[in-house]
Amino acid sequence: MTNTSNPQPQFHDALVVADKQGASEVHYAVGSSPIMRLADNFVPIDGFPALTPEQAEEITASFLSQSEQEYLRARREITGAYTFPNGLRCRYHVFFQKGYPSFSIHLLPQNLPTIESLRLPKIVETLSKLPHGLVAVTGPYGSGRSSTIAALLNSINQTRAARILTLESPIEFIFDSAKSLVEQREVGRDAESYEAALRQILGEDVDVVMVAEVTSANVASLLMELASSRLVLAMFDDPTSVKVIEHILSLFPAAEEAIIRSTLADVLGGVVVQRILSRAQGGRTMICEILLGTPSIKTIIRDGKLIQLVNIIQTSRAEGLISLDQALAEAVRANEISADDAQREAVDPHYLQSLFKRGA
Repeated sequence: MTNTSNPQPQFHDALVVADKQGASEVHYAVGSSPIMRLADNFVPIDGFPALTPEQAEEITASFLSQSEQEYLRARREITGAYTFPNGLRCRYHVFFQKGYPSFSIHLLPQNLPTIESLRLPKIVETLSKLPHGLVAVTGPYGSGRSSTIAALLNSINQTRAARILTLESPIEFIFDSAKSLVEQREVGRDAESYEAALRQILGEDVDVVMVAEVTSANVASLLMELASSRLVLAMFDDPTSVKVIEHILSLFPAAEEAIIRSTLADVLGGVVVQRILSRAQGGRTMICEILLGTPSIKTIIRDGKLIQLVNIIQTSRAEGLISLDQALAEAVRANEISADDAQREAVDPHYLQSLFKRGA
């Protein structure tokens, strides 16, 4: 749900302060002062007292529409997006704890991200140039998945004529059409469901589809069908490329696995796996694993030999593939991140250690 009302001033001011300091999240609960996440730390927002029950109700009443307030009372939580008059935009989660509303806010950049501003590997830009295929962007919460997808869509919008249609819940980044026509639908408001919207797209003149959630086998099946002739960008929360592929296959009955593997192999364009870590020199940096739909990758998926995928990713650097552990090792060698942080994020800590030892 998307809202543009004017919330309680204290709440607004706290978010503005957090945004100016580069925070990614703000949390505000009854009995506590607002706190923000700066890099990997929680920091109090100075000058704001503890939230009272009355203020929490005031924020809720000013922040949400009447229908959204009714939804919150019935469901006890609600998510949505909000744009301030000054252009600051955020994604919110309002929920009850200890009988009172609490607020978890994710601050969104005011400028659309680009592949350059995110410092993504150059190979990622090639994914936006694919005429068709499935591109998955995955990682844990807070890893910058929506920013990367927005950067890919931004690249398409600025460079070629295409009809782009996004399905989100809620809409995060707002696009103005440039060379492309960009249409954004919010599931629950503009579309009944992901599945219903995707079925409609099958019969429409759409070149690029973005889906923020893959919620079922039906949705995954529709995405793969669309990806045979359109470019499809989809968001997942799996930790590695292999896990994304296993996740998609796991949505279907075992009896269908062979045909699903074949279909997925045919349409797979690539997978981008992300982590955001603290930079040694300050700030944060994005580390990416890249899997591309090369012939060898497609053959392995089609044959069901997924256990071999890790080795192919690790040994195909010349083709643009790189494992998360290899990317972490490269970032340590470049003094971008600490070895300790790399070790904590490693998929295979022993393999990462071996990369450190041989300098590869």
